[in-house]
Amino acid sequence: VLCQTGLSIEDIGAFELNEAFAVQVLAFLDHFDIADDDERVNPWGGAIAVGHPLASSGVRLMTQLARQFAERPDVRYGLTAMCIGIGMGGSVIWENPAYDASQGAHS
Repeated sequence: VLCQTGLSIEDIGAFELNEAFAVQVLAFLDHFDIADDDERVNPWGGAIAVGHPLASSGVRLMTQLARQFAERPDVRYGLTAMCIGIGMGGSVIWENPAYDASQGAHS
């Protein structure tokens, strides 16, 4: 999805990652060389912390990212990575409708 948008991982200011198992997030962070304590990743807690509602975890992730955008006008882009089931997944890159470049932009 990064290639499709022309963005890089550094352009993403907020991540909401599916976390049914901790190894999913750890593998993502390792692949993109993101620190395991990076404040951009699941800042309100992932599924391990707040729960994993069966068949609606993607909606929860998207809702959390939308709410974070409202609080973070300095973040222009966010990424949601979701489980689709049976080992598949999907991701969405969003552009923050509340983005304000004068807020000291964090891509």
